[in-house]
Amino acid sequence: MTLTLAVAIAGVLSGGASLYLHWRQTQFRLSFEDADLRYEPEAVKQLGSRSAEELDDTFFDLQVELHLHNRGNGSGSIQKPRLEVAWPDGTKHVVRPDTEEVRTEILDKGPGMTRSRVWVERHGGSYFLAGRGRCDDVLDYTLRFNRGAEALAMLTQFDSLRFTLMYLDHRGREKREPIHSKSQWDELI
Repeated sequence: MTLTLAVAIAGVLSGGASLYLHWRQTQFRLSFEDADLRYEPEAVKQLGSRSAEELDDTFFDLQVELHLHNRGNGSGSIQKPRLEVAWPDGTKHVVRPDTEEVRTEILDKGPGMTRSRVWVERHGGSYFLAGRGRCDDVLDYTLRFNRGAEALAMLTQFDSLRFTLMYLDHRGREKREPIHSKSQWDELI
């Protein structure tokens, strides 16, 4: 009876370990291999030299280049990440990526009349990654400031700002990924 019980316990343990390892291998395990913030240094310099009144209703464009890798064998998805900008005093500003754009095509120009076609191009709101899959993308973010004082605070403290990507995974869990690298890009203006 003891030998039978020992064999049964060993079978249960090895079966449980096998199920756990299989479950672990088939999970979705997202890794941000790189997240690089791109900005226009000349725009920061030029706008930062203006007064707060001149900066009312200001827009400031940023880009984030992402390199994602699903290290697991299971598939999954995430939302396209929101960008959180944090000032040293604790103030935070969260912005969603630009995932659609309005396009216009002029069809016919006549005397005193122009016909055109307008449509919205949508780029999707999430990424799906198969097992061991990769995804590279560049996301555009537009920071909008109604008050010029907020824009001026961002521009004068730009080097000390912290940038974080926030997203929901396929299970609805919110995750955060800090951006550690900033690069200057001269083509945003």
